[in-house]
Amino acid sequence: MRKVILLFWLLCLMAVIGLIPEPAALWLKIIAVMLLLAHAIEFILFEKAIKRKGDSGFRSFVMTMLYGVFYFKF
Repeated sequence: MRKVILLFWLLCLMAVIGLIPEPAALWLKIIAVMLLLAHAIEFILFEKAIKRKGDSGFRSFVMTMLYGVFYFKF
């Protein structure tokens, strides 16, 4: 599952730097921003559960932004 998620973020990065044509790039950017906002809210709401993983604060934040609930639930 993590490889699929990383592939999605790679596609989003490719859309940002212009390697994917419009309108697909626009949709990827919109979805990426929405996911980043959702993951930021998730990080705030589930901070205690995330910190129980034992990782540093920065690593926990980055992993939550990349994987969301899949990071601290599994």
